Amino acid sequence: MIDKKIFKQFIFNELEENIYFIDLQLFAKPEDEGRTEEPSVYKQRKAREEGKVARSQELISSLVLIAAFITIWLTGEFIMNHSKNLFKSTFSKMDMPFTPGNVGHFLTNAIWELFYIISPILLVSVFIAFISNVLQVGFMFTTKSMKMDFKKISFTANKMFSKIFFSRQTMVNLLKSVLKVGIVVFVAYLIFNWKKGEVINSINMDISLAFSTLTKVSFYIGGMSCFIFLVLSIPDYYYQKIEHKETLKMSRHEVKEERKDTEGDPYVKQRLRERQRELMSRRMMDEVPKADVVITNPTHFAIAIKYDSDSMIAPIVVAKGQGYIALKIKEIAITHKVHLVENKPLAQSLYSAVEIGDQIPEEFYQAIAEILAFVIRAKESIKG
Repeated sequence: MIDKKIFKQFIFNELEENIYFIDLQLFAKPEDEGRTEEPSVYKQRKAREEGKVARSQELISSLVLIAAFITIWLTGEFIMNHSKNLFKSTFSKMDMPFTPGNVGHFLTNAIWELFYIISPILLVSVFIAFISNVLQVGFMFTTKSMKMDFKKISFTANKMFSKIFFSRQTMVNLLKSVLKVGIVVFVAYLIFNWKKGEVINSINMDISLAFSTLTKVSFYIGGMSCFIFLVLSIPDYYYQKIEHKETLKMSRHEVKEERKDTEGDPYVKQRLRERQRELMSRRMMDEVPKADVVITNPTHFAIAIKYDSDSMIAPIVVAKGQGYIALKIKEIAITHKVHLVENKPLAQSLYSAVEIGDQIPEEFYQAIAEILAFVIRAKESIKG
């Protein structure tokens, strides 16, 4: 005999393997997934390029339906006349020989006549659909949203079932569909209750009058429903904007990764800055031998100055440095026999006030002139 507990456990295991579990993460908010940061401009632009924009399909449908009803109302006589002609031509050709050629010719004429009848409605509907899209998201054209992405396809029955039937967007669309059906039924009930006398009496009317009466009732129902749909589509439009923004929210990790992609890796940027400083320092050191004098602190600062009375208005700073760089400037100056002059206040002031390649400001003219005059006299005494 099989123990009852073992048998019950066996049944439970079998059922557990075949049951469809609903992934509650499908209903999760961005905050629940760690996506707490507002979407960046870059992500919004990228989403737009991929066709992911905030758009209310309910607003588009409402405007298209209203435009179609108005077009039918304005072109009613045109539609009726051509419909009568289509029926007349159809029934007048019933006694023609049933051959492939006759049937093909008959169907071709009928299709073109139907297209001619409904063409105003089609043209207006397409135009209104285009305009309503442009008003919501602006003019844009992309084919990225039509590309097949196999990564989004799940071959697990559990996940496919959950995503199709239990996603938040699916539930919202289901509620909107139920609401629309309820509105149409309720409006139809009210209109029929209001016009029930005319609808009942249409049985005793001739065909044209009965058709006209039923058409008016249908227009009442359609027009009122479309107006209610349009009113309800306005909050849906704002809901879609909020929902779209929520779907674009980013986690802090995504923000960091995007910053790396758009602005560059901070480590790489630091290395580039270091490399630029190295190149600048190397070029600066190449200019030290060409200097006339190096003013020192004596150990903390070093500023190399060059002056050519024929080509320069005022002396310029060709190199400057602090700490280790100052020591290197002094070493190069000594190697190439460039004069060193110790002047602590002047060295500190020049280091703070003048950049490499700039002219000496006027307030330093007197002090620099005295130093250059001293250097020139020292050079002449050595030569003499």
